[in-house]
Amino acid sequence: MDERVDTNKALLLPDKWFPAETEAVADEAAGRRAVVYARYSYLGKRESSIERQRDICKDYIETNNLIFIDLYADRARTGTTKDGREELTRLQKDATENKFDIVVVEDIDRLGRVLEVTIEIWKELKDFGIEVHDSEHGRLSAGQIGAKAGASDEERKKIVKRNREGKRRKVRGGGWSGTVC
Repeated sequence: MDERVDTNKALLLPDKWFPAETEAVADEAAGRRAVVYARYSYLGKRESSIERQRDICKDYIETNNLIFIDLYADRARTGTTKDGREELTRLQKDATENKFDIVVVEDIDRLGRVLEVTIEIWKELKDFGIEVHDSEHGRLSAGQIGAKAGASDEERKKIVKRNREGKRRKVRGGGWSGTVC
């Protein structure tokens, strides 16, 4: 088996995960059952984030003649782990019960913000015959999942670094970087 290496994480990925060409979505997917998974990560965000993600994904579903089944929405839940994401757990359970064929996300970072977590979720869904589509690119291949999840992971690391630096500067300037308990 020929293998490719993700140089960011040095994960060995099988060649079968890298299709030779992009797969067409609209004709193949028509009439299939689709769900939306939405998530925002912290309490400072608002319900409008879920509504925006839902609307974008439902537009994709309608445009591609899919049948909308359900919305799974984790509010104020990190994408760095699967722990504590009740709606993701419900989605995974429903996948085992063949309740849908496709999961639509606004962007892959809604499934996970860490490469390994995102790939694990995608693989679990794939093992049940579930496809993952994003609202901009359609059905995502393993290579696309890996690339987009890797980029998301790097972006998360930048955000964490910027937040830490901002807190350090605030403390150095005599401010307080904590929150009221």
